[in-house]
Amino acid sequence: MTGKTHLAIGLASGVAVAQLTNVNNWLDLVFTVAISGVAALVPDIDTESSKINRFFFAKVSNSVRIFALIAIGLLLIAYQRMVPAVPLWILLIGVFLIISSLVPHRTLTHSLIACIFVAWVLELAWSQYAIAGIVGYLSHIIADMLTVSGVPFLWPWSQRFSLKQIGIEIRTGKTFDEWLGHLSYLFAICGFVYLLL
Repeated sequence: MTGKTHLAIGLASGVAVAQLTNVNNWLDLVFTVAISGVAALVPDIDTESSKINRFFFAKVSNSVRIFALIAIGLLLIAYQRMVPAVPLWILLIGVFLIISSLVPHRTLTHSLIACIFVAWVLELAWSQYAIAGIVGYLSHIIADMLTVSGVPFLWPWSQRFSLKQIGIEIRTGKTFDEWLGHLSYLFAICGFVYLLL
């Protein structure tokens, strides 16, 4: 799926989480939807062309992006280790940035291991919004399972899970991808307005 489709699905997932968890004020609603939307982009941090990397590293080469992610990761780890009051989740984000910058696209970041790790970080960092974050992250992986390429959900086992295995071939950037994105944006907008009222 394209980045804009992942974002749309993530935002729609955030609206669904807000509805199911009875979010009862507008600020929590905004945070729930936003965190889910951002989390839906995070699995693609392992590729140069992703929406999240184009936002943070728009004008740099892939090697500079990798160096920057590793450097930021090392700084976060060092900061957490040297300052006693800094929480563990800062170190964990540093570890995630380093590892995800070094692995091939659609491997570790698109796996059950990454989902568990991200859930742990979110629970430590911002438990109130952990469900929204993990649902957003999972929405990305599930959407990529719909494509021909699929994902190695049980990585390091290399078997890719995809609808192609049952004869359905959905291609990134094609009609189904675009329509899914449009419908997800529509659901997110309508659901958000409904929950605000």
